[in-house]
Amino acid sequence: GKTANSAFFNQKSDGNGIGVGKGRQNANDNSLQAKLRAARAQGFLNFSSSGLVSVPDQIYNLDKCIESEERFWEIEPLKTLDFSFNRITTISEEVGNLIECTSMKFRDNLIRDIPDSLFRECSSLRHLDLGKNKIVILNDSIGHCSTLK
Repeated sequence: GKTANSAFFNQKSDGNGIGVGKGRQNANDNSLQAKLRAARAQGFLNFSSSGLVSVPDQIYNLDKCIESEERFWEIEPLKTLDFSFNRITTISEEVGNLIECTSMKFRDNLIRDIPDSLFRECSSLRHLDLGKNKIVILNDSIGHCSTLK
């Protein structure tokens, strides 16, 4: 059988949660920027099965990292995001900035805790997939997210 390349799993992060190997930083940066640009234009973002160890910080404030050729009035609010099948361990409190997001998928990661802001601030959230993580306790703030189905 094939063996996994251990260097892949021991890569340094580029600060955006994307592993960086020799000569791969520019490709990963371009890929991240391309996905963020598409998310600003379309309102959805898919980072499933991307080998991420954290959620890139730019996700929480997409409207603040506009590129020169983009127009702020054309930016779509993030409605759907998918970070399933990665190695993410935490979700930042800044997830509460995604107030118009209706669907979040974090299935099959290594997440232990869910920030209160997800339940308190994400008032449009209808679908939340946290299956196959390391979550032991959901705190009472989940009651604030009355739109979940």
